[in-house]
Amino acid sequence: MGRDNRKLFYIISFIFIIGVAVWFWYDLTNSEPLHESYNRISYIEGFSLKKNGDNGSVYILQAVRAEMYSEDKFVFDNCSFLYNDPEKDITVNSKRCSYEVDKEVTLEDSIKAIYNNLSIFGGEKSVFVYDVRTEIGELHGGVVAKEERNRISSDRMVFKRGEKYLSFLGNVEVIYVR
Repeated sequence: MGRDNRKLFYIISFIFIIGVAVWFWYDLTNSEPLHESYNRISYIEGFSLKKNGDNGSVYILQAVRAEMYSEDKFVFDNCSFLYNDPEKDITVNSKRCSYEVDKEVTLEDSIKAIYNNLSIFGGEKSVFVYDVRTEIGELHGGVVAKEERNRISSDRMVFKRGEKYLSFLGNVEVIYVR
């Protein structure tokens, strides 16, 4: 009977080893791609970036936390984008944003901005994109701009470096009180 038990033990051990090997092979070949956050290279608490443009313009990107995914791709939590040139100041705040080095800054969801004395708000799903190369910023999604009792609402707002005004496009409604 001792010999039969030993054979049974060897058979069970062999089946177990084969099972473990198959399980590892299956796990390696059928695993889902990792979420982008797992590919994060590093993160920084209290991030600030300042970049000077032409003709005295400057933009500053600040965030409570920055996550780096590659040498030119960052994602931020609780971020602010500040743009300043001799004629205008704009500050845009958001819960989440991203930055592609020397390409664009994108802020998402419930955008709040200040342009000189004008308060600007984006809808719940709003997106602000600033193109670093062209120095054009666009806010999409339920834009409302207020200054005292005056109000402008539209689908989209655009500001350009070198221009003293903002453009409001798509379903524009203006309330002007003297």
